[in-house]
Amino acid sequence: LRAGPRGNVSSEPHLLAGYSGYMVFNAEVQRGLDRFPSPEGIASLKLAGATHLTYNCALETSPARCARVLAILEENPSLELVASERWVTIRRILPAGTPLLAGPGRSSLTGCGTRRRR
Repeated sequence: LRAGPRGNVSSEPHLLAGYSGYMVFNAEVQRGLDRFPSPEGIASLKLAGATHLTYNCALETSPARCARVLAILEENPSLELVASERWVTIRRILPAGTPLLAGPGRSSLTGCGTRRRR
């Protein structure tokens, strides 16, 4: 989160953690990153102000870990698939109480690893 004038928290979009993001230490973000991709980790990131999650498989240590993380994210009912291509998936972290249109497997696999919303 970024502090605005007079210490108010800014509502502008910003990066909580990432490849080229500047991060001020935030205990809730760190808890989320330590527990990622578990539902508890996603909940911590949400508490820290995250609204979306971008996961890049190209930065993973192995294809097996990438597949495992994608499967865990796919099964998490608090995440909605926004877009996905060969290496990157973007998901919206749903506000509490948001009704789901469908259960796990809300997206279908098409083409070369491209996932699209139904």
